[in-house]
Amino acid sequence: MKMFKNVFVPSSFVIFPFVFVSLLFNMGCNEGQATAKLPKEKKKVSPISSETGNFEDISSGSNTKMYSEEDLKENSNRIYTGTTEAHQRSTIGPTAGGVVKKVWVREGDFVKAKSPIVTLDKSDINLQRRQAQAALDAAKANYELSKMDWERSQALLQSGGISQSQFDMIDAKFKAAKAGMEQATVALDMARKALGDATIKAPYDGIVVKRLVSEGERVTMMPPTPIAIIEEIDTLDLRIQVPETDMKLFKVGDEVNAYFSALGKEVKVKIVKIVESVDPRTRSFSVIGEIDNKNHELRSGMFAEIKLSTDIKEEEKK
Repeated sequence: MKMFKNVFVPSSFVIFPFVFVSLLFNMGCNEGQATAKLPKEKKKVSPISSETGNFEDISSGSNTKMYSEEDLKENSNRIYTGTTEAHQRSTIGPTAGGVVKKVWVREGDFVKAKSPIVTLDKSDINLQRRQAQAALDAAKANYELSKMDWERSQALLQSGGISQSQFDMIDAKFKAAKAGMEQATVALDMARKALGDATIKAPYDGIVVKRLVSEGERVTMMPPTPIAIIEEIDTLDLRIQVPETDMKLFKVGDEVNAYFSALGKEVKVKIVKIVESVDPRTRSFSVIGEIDNKNHELRSGMFAEIKLSTDIKEEEKK
């Protein structure tokens, strides 16, 4: 058998292939990591020109303001809230004391001006009137008698039949009788007025929103007993809450549309007053509008939305 001699191979020739393969592997890994770290390209959003409302190229470097579709909707319409209020609201009280004999209305009834709401028992008032009438009759009789004495005394004074002091006494009695008759006349007028006041009437056309007494109850003038609450709703007020920053958008005489979701309809509102005192808690002020409500379709306390259309261009100029 032929034997091979030992051949010497340098170690560098053995290690080199392994080093080369390791370098290639590391380079591949580094390239993958570099690729993974690259950020994704962000999608550019085109702005909307405040002058034309069209999309513009952002590469131009212009200072055009950016608006989204939601921004457009928000800036083109301002929505405020409001609540209807009665044009007038009155708590009716008695002008004479007594016991309630008849209640003529119920809550929700419409009443005309001077129509009866409550009638008090007139028994005591009738007695007072009769007493005042009798007192006036007696005062008139005393006056007539004093007048005749005064006329006779005046003739006697001129003829020397009585002294001046005697005439002065008769003259004083005559004047007192005249004053007594006038006082009795006033007392009778007051009794007659109390008889009329026994029927409490509506001060204006309106709706009874609250009835506060029932038949058989006693009412007094001092302290006054509330009988009913009446509201005038032929014309309604709409109180709109407006932020102080939007104060310039409302002017007296302007007309706006108010949407009542309870009715599903819009009504016209005329601005009649701006309360320029700002509420420090809400930083808002009140705008008062009037609504023609002769059909009584609306009631006080109803919620409304008021939408104002504004232009983005005008808003930027401000």
